[in-house]
Amino acid sequence: MNILRKIFELLRETAVGFGRDHGSMLAASLAYYTIFAIAPLLVIAVAVAGFVFGEAAAEGQIVTAIQDT
Repeated sequence: MNILRKIFELLRETAVGFGRDHGSMLAASLAYYTIFAIAPLLVIAVAVAGFVFGEAAAEGQIVTAIQDT
């Protein structure tokens, strides 16, 4: 029974700490900035893939990946 009490206390402290540190707002901020960071990273990845594999091969892979989703 003691282990259940410790688990419950850990969960309670975690929830209290998450709220105290504004965890929901931090998670939303991280998601918001990630959306804006993905587009430039995708452009860089496409440019690198075009340089390494050739423009036609990279373009074909990108079109295939987009059509699959």
